[in-house]
Amino acid sequence: MPKLSKIELDAKKQEGRNLFVKKFDFIQISKLIKVSTRTLSKWSKEEGWEELKKMQDLSISSLKNQILETFHDMKSGRTPKLTSDEISKLASAFEKLSDRKKHLAYMYDSFQELIAELAKEVTLAKGKDKESKLEIYKYIAVLMEKLTSKKYAEALDE
Repeated sequence: MPKLSKIELDAKKQEGRNLFVKKFDFIQISKLIKVSTRTLSKWSKEEGWEELKKMQDLSISSLKNQILETFHDMKSGRTPKLTSDEISKLASAFEKLSDRKKHLAYMYDSFQELIAELAKEVTLAKGKDKESKLEIYKYIAVLMEKLTSKKYAEALDE
């Protein structure tokens, strides 16, 4: 592969990081963005992709799932992962968010689900269909990042 410009390299790193955070493995990412798994592993270590992935799990749907799992564990007689005090504090923190921030959190979760579904479509596609789906994925991902950034900035100004 010819040497990439800094802009191309940064774009590939960002795309790789975004896919990794969405739970794609290095082999899948390598096929999608045409970078070796060794390079992806290096980038991951240098930029702390694992930590980013963990932070990504701190979403509204994740919170809801944790609460439901805790309830199910309690109902089944197992020791839950979260205490009722921890659940109460999380719920209280969420309640204190403004409606605008809550809508933003739900919007972001929905965007992440859409992007993950599009990425799956890309990995399953072949040939020209794969190329066109990859372009659609990239276009929508960029638009979503812009919109999300704009909405977060607005919400923080409240």
